[in-house]
Amino acid sequence: MRRPIVDPILAALLAALVVTAGCALLGCAAAPPAMPAQAPTALTPEEETFQVAVAALRVEVPRPFPVLVEIVEIDGPYLGLTLLDPSIGGLRVLIESRQSFQGLIDALVHEWAHVAVWGASSEDSHDALWGVAYARCYRCVRRALDSARAEMQ
Repeated sequence: MRRPIVDPILAALLAALVVTAGCALLGCAAAPPAMPAQAPTALTPEEETFQVAVAALRVEVPRPFPVLVEIVEIDGPYLGLTLLDPSIGGLRVLIESRQSFQGLIDALVHEWAHVAVWGASSEDSHDALWGVAYARCYRCVRRALDSARAEMQ
């Protein structure tokens, strides 16, 4: 089951920013599709923590185009994938659902590093530029999760 891990309010704000700034960079003529109305559901503590990590990355390692993060079952050996998705005018990050919570976080950091250098990195998708981006993403998520843990205590 695909369940987007995105805060609807944050998504609406990001969509508004993308319409004014990001779509021109990607050459898309239309605004990104509106987020479908979802009935509020209670999130597990792990889902809430994952959302904290995604929100921190969106703020500290922003991109001028939409990035949709989904936890899904991926066919093949991948723990995560970052793909160009013309239907949203940006990138879609897929995180393999059949792994531990720490694995989900690790895959998110790895994939967001690809997001951070999208279009600027060389043919080698794990080059030095990607490595620097990975370190930045790792520090961002570590700080956010440490802060969230401290607030819960």
